[in-house]
Amino acid sequence: MLPVEDMTLPLIAEELGALREEIRLLKAREADLREAIVRARPNNPLRAGGYEVALHLGQSRRLDRDSLPAEILGDPRYWVTTKTATVLCRRRRAGSQDDAGGADQASQKDRA
Repeated sequence: MLPVEDMTLPLIAEELGALREEIRLLKAREADLREAIVRARPNNPLRAGGYEVALHLGQSRRLDRDSLPAEILGDPRYWVTTKTATVLCRRRRAGSQDDAGGADQASQKDRA
């Protein structure tokens, strides 16, 4: 595994896509295993190998946005705005054209 600093942007994008696919598969497996434990409803923690798994049933409260009056929903004093950066990643179709722009090429050139 190369340090990120030694990778070109296309290699970073390729690895990111592969990792996200692997994470997606792992999350699906985790959900299946979790559901099996919830269905079994064990009374005691399950111990196997180096792990212990316990089922905890709880509840939480949250506001029902649809029930709030319009004067609260429309009043910016009741809202907090945060800015985020999201990296989108999707599998490309086989045979699709490489649409990498000049930024990727410039980054590759700068690293050479």
